[in-house]
Amino acid sequence: MDVRAVLEFATLTRGLSLFLQAVLNAAIPDHEADAFVPPRTEEPLYLDSTVEWLFGGLSHWDAEHFLFIAERGYLYEHNFAFFPLFRCPPRPGRDAALAPE
Repeated sequence: MDVRAVLEFATLTRGLSLFLQAVLNAAIPDHEADAFVPPRTEEPLYLDSTVEWLFGGLSHWDAEHFLFIAERGYLYEHNFAFFPLFRCPPRPGRDAALAPE
């Protein structure tokens, strides 16, 4: 496959995703899920409100946890639910215990 065609397709789909996210984020109000609100220590900068309005939909729900972990690490117990390969270690034990005889 042509590398140029792949790059064009990837750029087009990424741009379309960001455009749709911005339009739908403006059109559909978000549910205020305040179960996890990471601490904000920085003062907002000049264009932060514009960037939040355009791309805020990319930082909701699980993304809040991933951004917090990327910035500060696994500080809270509930962050470990987002640990990579968290579900993989129990699988062999489960398969062995539930395997038909």
